[in-house]
Amino acid sequence: TPKLKKRLIASVGFLTVLMYISMGHMMWGWPLPNFLKDNHVAMGLIQLLLTGIIMVINQKFFISGFKGLIHRAPNMDTLVALGSGASFLYSTYALFAMTDAQMRGDMAAVMGYMHEFYFESAAMILTLITVGKMLEARSKGRTTDALKSLMNLAPKTAVLVRDGQEVTVPVSEVRRGDVFVVRPGENIPVDGIVLEGASAVNESALTGESMPVEKTAGSKAVSATVLTSGYLEMTADRVGADTTLSQIIRLMEQAASTKAPISRLADKISAVFVPAVISIAVAAALLWATVGGMGVRFCLSIGIAVLVISCPCALGLATPVAITVATGKAAEK
Repeated sequence: TPKLKKRLIASVGFLTVLMYISMGHMMWGWPLPNFLKDNHVAMGLIQLLLTGIIMVINQKFFISGFKGLIHRAPNMDTLVALGSGASFLYSTYALFAMTDAQMRGDMAAVMGYMHEFYFESAAMILTLITVGKMLEARSKGRTTDALKSLMNLAPKTAVLVRDGQEVTVPVSEVRRGDVFVVRPGENIPVDGIVLEGASAVNESALTGESMPVEKTAGSKAVSATVLTSGYLEMTADRVGADTTLSQIIRLMEQAASTKAPISRLADKISAVFVPAVISIAVAAALLWATVGGMGVRFCLSIGIAVLVISCPCALGLATPVAITVATGKAAEK
């Protein structure tokens, strides 16, 4: 999460400057620095530089995306990498073409190429996806914190009765059938059955029920619950990994580390969705070239638009974030 946070802060910082230079003066009339006024080449170069920096900051998307493409297993990062990469390359081509037009004095062409810069689109995609990754990482962190809190509930020692004497031992040494005692304010070390005594036990840590539960001879009590009054002598029933608390922790770990069925379904859809989008982008460009009779520039912009618009935020971000947040909330409860 700290690394993602640094990436996000840096990306947002450079993106803010990029959006100000590329869109601010056109959409909101914000003033530009004097050296950029009517200096279209300088504006293009600055946009190229800022976008390049954001791409380097978020290079993991390109590494993961193109690895998936090479191994014929395209993933969500593949679409992100293709969409932003294509926007960047086309904008770079437009910048060089604009520079050539300015040198020839063709100002109409210069203004035309100026409107074909998509640097901010490439940078915006990467920054927004990083926001989603950050949210997902924070949710995972909350799940880990909840697990740690549960683990901290587990008592470290138990007071066993051996040969009529009370002996304090680590919980790991307690065996099924051992007799142990619990006094007010102490946690029950393992799951057990009450032999003697009567007490009110606070089970809210595991059940959420704030009212203490009365325990008498023959009652079952679980580990990590707290005696609020009385005295209990118990026999160990479930110890180690078999205790209720240990099983809850194990289930939470499994939930946090394995994919939910709906997440696997999203992966299956992605395996078809990504190649389909790439195919549609190529087909759209070719159709405009052959049937529509349009030029290379226009056809390229159509293909890039399909890639950028199809960047699957619902599958790539919303699904994993929703699942992770749900797991974290369940863990807290």
